[in-house]
Parts: sequence; structure tokens; C-alpha cells
Amino acid sequence: MKFQDLLNILLLRSLLLIPAKSREYTIKGFTIYFPPEDVEDLEWIYHAIPIILQRPWPLKELLVHWPPKFPLFMADARHPLVTEHYLRLNSHPDITTALCTLNSSDPSRQSFERHLSSRGIRFPPHRDVFSTLGITNRDPAGYRYPKENRPGPGWQSAIDRINEILHCPAALANLRSLEVDIDFVYSEQTAKTFVGTVEVAEVSVLLSRLINSAPKLESLSWQAQCKSAQFFERDFELMGVRFDRIRHLTLGPFSDFMVRFAPKLESLESGTSYESRCRRNMLTRFSFGGFTSWWTLTTGYIKGALGLIFLSIFGVSMLGPMKYMPGMEKVLQSYLKVISHLPSLRTLKLPPAYGLGLGLDNSPRCGNIYEGPEGRAYGRQESRQRAATVELASRFALQEMPCLAELAVGGDETSSINHTRTCVGVTNGTAKIPEVRWPWTGRMEEWTFEEWPLHKPGWW
Repeated sequence: MKFQDLLNILLLRSLLLIPAKSREYTIKGFTIYFPPEDVEDLEWIYHAIPIILQRPWPLKELLVHWPPKFPLFMADARHPLVTEHYLRLNSHPDITTALCTLNSSDPSRQSFERHLSSRGIRFPPHRDVFSTLGITNRDPAGYRYPKENRPGPGWQSAIDRINEILHCPAALANLRSLEVDIDFVYSEQTAKTFVGTVEVAEVSVLLSRLINSAPKLESLSWQAQCKSAQFFERDFELMGVRFDRIRHLTLGPFSDFMVRFAPKLESLESGTSYESRCRRNMLTRFSFGGFTSWWTLTTGYIKGALGLIFLSIFGVSMLGPMKYMPGMEKVLQSYLKVISHLPSLRTLKLPPAYGLGLGLDNSPRCGNIYEGPEGRAYGRQESRQRAATVELASRFALQEMPCLAELAVGGDETSSINHTRTCVGVTNGTAKIPEVRWPWTGRMEEWTFEEWPLHKPGWW
């Protein structure tokens, strides 16, 4: 039976009718590759082939491979080598060895390079292919496996990906940044039954091995939902892990416990409050955001971060943003006094004034109120209010920290801070506040019209 006839039969019969002896067919000048052992999962592809071939596209070759034969962690990383040459890679008989070997004279590697070169593709350096990788259990992995071999709801996918990296010498040798995105996994039967505790323990062991097996790994992005984060924290504590190579740590909600296991941090970005009081003598940059527990984080942290030179706080500190909250001036001043104990701090970025409870800070509102000349005039009024609250917050900050080199409140940054007067702080009980220039300093009216130009025909 001709392959052309098989295409028509596939519209009515099972794909299992396709012979499993050959891996290549040619039809009307098109070359079609497919793995017969996985033909059951290819039904949607083969239904589409007749339609594809009827199109007037200038195609010379049609390649179909599923599932991929190369390590799936590479597909997750979405490196151009994979996204642009997916099918080319999959047509190589020993793609895993070719990609993962560190030996440039390995026969599989040389064969693969010739395979790419014959098609005008340059094999990129390993440092480009493997510098940034990711691990997740969000993908249920169902589309990657034959139906009878599909794993559970997500955890097996993460376990498989970590093992792939651990068995890829080139990936371990060149990994510099790892992104871990771990979700809380439920069973399919009921959303109340957690099925991941055993799998979390296995993932914890594998992740700690991976992080400590990559000699160039310095940057770690760790995301974990609360219910799975507690298991990782427990497992890492029991194992007594230390991630001594990690210098840069980015944390999602509920993941602040990771700081305890990275004793040589130099920069930290956190998406929620951090309340652990461990020392961080090497840390120089710290960015975090959240809600009411900012200050718990700040006061509990800076006692061990005396080398901090960059501090960025974002979000809102109160549950009622965009409102003036009586007494917040004193609250802000008290915490700025705590921050002033950082002797090396040079850059301070505070939340917008409304997030500090100082008042309206030109927060987003319905666009209709800014329509027309009157609306734009109202916008200019808001800009003046914003400038006033920004200056109030900055005055409090510079009163406590007159040696700051950079200061920002919300999205507004100082144009300059003049330290010619003093950089000592307090003299005879009086703080010497340096002269500060903002984009509106000495030109408020002009600046408000730059923010909100006059209404013109065709503008809203």
C-alpha cells in the first residue's frame, strides 16, 4: 500500500495501520519522518498532513518527530538551538550524547556538528546552551509521554528533568542560573488530598544535589507555593544542606527560608516578607516587597547586613492604599531611623507615597476622569500632590541618612543630591539635610504641563 493511500485511510482508521518498519516516507517532494513506536500519539499530526500538503507553501521538507529524543530540560529552556531547529535535532540518532558530552572529539558530537553544518546551522557553545535552565512541576507532562507511560500530576516531570540535568555533564559544567518553579500538587480525584509529600522529598534531594554539582551556578530563582514550600524547608533542614556557591537569590512568596541555606549571598530579591534573623555579612543588594510585614523584615534583617549598599522596597505597607493614614509620618520616621544603621547604604528606593500611608501619589484611576481640558487640569493637580508627598518622604529619609547617593520614592528618582554641605549626619543635635533636586524642582508649573500637556484635537 502506498503512503499516499495511508494518509486517506487515516481519516477513518486508527494510526496503528501505519507500518512500523520504516522511519521515512517521501511524498510529492516532501520528506516525512516519524517514530513508529509512538504513532498512537501522532494522530492529530497525521490528520493534518493532507491539509498541509495541499497548501501552496514553498516547503521542501516536512519533518515530524514526537516525542523529542533529546533531554526535555532543553525544550523547557527554549534555547534558540531547540526552538528553531527542534526537528533537526530530533532526527539525529544519538542527540543526548552529542549535546551533553564535554569531549569535542566524541564521535556523536562530531557527527552531530556535521549534521547541523550540512544544513547551515552552527552548533553554539555549551555556555550559551546551558547557562540558564529551569525546573518545574507545573507541567503535568501528559503530552510528552505515550498514554500508557504518563506520570502523575506534575512531580514526576520535575524529577525527570533534574535527573536529565544531573546526567548531562555539559549542562552541569556550564549552568550559571537556575530557575525553580514548584507548585502545590493535588490528586485528580479530590482537590483536598495532597499527593506530593513523598515526591517533594525526592525533588528536595535531587535539587540539593543539582545545585551543589554545578560549579559555576551562582544565581538561583526559587518559587514555591506555601504548602509545598514547607516541605522543602523541612527537607533541607533535615539534610543540613548549604548552597555555598549561590551569590544571587530571587525568591517568590513563602520562600524566604531559602536564605538560611545560602550563607554567601551578595544580592537578594524577595517577593514577600523575610523574618529570619540570620547574619548576611556579604549581602550588598536587597530588594523586597509585600504588605504589612515590610518593617518586620527590615528590622530583623539589617542587624546582619552591615555591608548593604542597595535597598529597594516595593508594594504597599498598609491594607488601605491611596489614602492618607494619620500617624504614618512618625511610623515611617521610626523605621527610617532603623535603616539608617546601615553604614554602607548608598541607594534607597522606597514605595510610592500612598504605599507608605502618606497620601495620594497619582495612583491609577479610571481614565475617564482625565479626559478633556478639565481632566488634564485635574491630572496636573494630582501631579503637584504627588510631588509634595514624594518630597515629604524624601525629607524624612535624608534627615536620617544624609549620605545617600541615590534616593527614589515610587517611580520618582532624584535628579541630584548635593552633599557639599555635610555628610556627617547630626551636628549639635540637628541633622544636616543635603540639598535635593527633583525633576520638578524650581519648575513645578512647567513640569506638570510636561506630565499633562494641554488638550489638543484628536486627544482624549
